[in-house]
Amino acid sequence: MSEKRRVLIVDDHAAVRRGLHDLIKTSGCYEIVGQTWNGRLALEMAEANLPDIVTLEYSLPCLGGLEVAHRLQRSMPDVEILIYTRHDREDCMRQMLRAGIRGYVAKTDPGEKILEALEALSNHQPYVAEERPTPFLTHMLPALPGRPNKQSEPCRLLRREPTQSHRSTMMQRLKQRTTAHLMRFAVRNNIVMA
Repeated sequence: MSEKRRVLIVDDHAAVRRGLHDLIKTSGCYEIVGQTWNGRLALEMAEANLPDIVTLEYSLPCLGGLEVAHRLQRSMPDVEILIYTRHDREDCMRQMLRAGIRGYVAKTDPGEKILEALEALSNHQPYVAEERPTPFLTHMLPALPGRPNKQSEPCRLLRREPTQSHRSTMMQRLKQRTTAHLMRFAVRNNIVMA
């Protein structure tokens, strides 16, 4: 990267914002253009400061992270969004993927994953932390938008055994050891929209 990427930090916890700020600043590769604690202010700050990347908590006061992501993508289509959250429920993960969010790091992941994610997003590459367990993938991969498959009917998502069998077969054929590796493979190869 020749010029510093501009980063906006959005999290409802001041300690998390401070920690992200310090971590990102010490890398020397990014310029922090603002920090805020709620979704409405995030949109205002993004419009005023034109960040390249927004780190975004999923659960925010005033306007949720998912809605902020949708609005940012409409008004600033070149901005990259990194979800940095404690949420790893299947429904949240499904919504994030369907929204086209290209970066995800759990708050339980090591700090260097944030920097890896920022680097990937700076190069317009998707990023899902490798240590991240991805149980939602076992249900989502056959039915993600942009990947039509007549064999993956919605009712199939309700039956656990066929989905597990399908996942195991995919992992063997693609030589992927974990569901996290399988997810990363799917994102990198545009099998799922990230």
